Amino acid sequence: MMQVEQIIVIGHSRCGGIKGLMTFPDKGPHTTDFIEDWLKVCLPAKSKVIAEHGSASVDDQCVHCEKEAVNTSLAHLLTYPFVREGLVKKTLALKGDTTIWLTAPLSCGNLSLAFLLQPWLD
Repeated sequence: MMQVEQIIVIGHSRCGGIKGLMTFPDKGPHTTDFIEDWLKVCLPAKSKVIAEHGSASVDDQCVHCEKEAVNTSLAHLLTYPFVREGLVKKTLALKGDTTIWLTAPLSCGNLSLAFLLQPWLD
């Protein structure tokens, strides 16, 4: 069992995975190997975005899906018994957020991930 107090799901702008998800064919052959299994976790996010923003451009749909995928990922974590147990016992917290990657430092509470961006900003 994981011995952590928080699980943080971070979505970011211009996510290649989300772009792949939004342009991923719903039917037919897929050629993404292992990536398609990873993308399938967020299919509910894609469905919601298409239902609510179907007439928007793919780029705009991606922006909406970047945010919705965080919610979907948080919900997916609830499929793990140890996560549900930790939430019930209040020994685990789930948090989610999005950031505009490479233009804004990300910080979740006392955790700052700005150092991850520094090599690209220098």
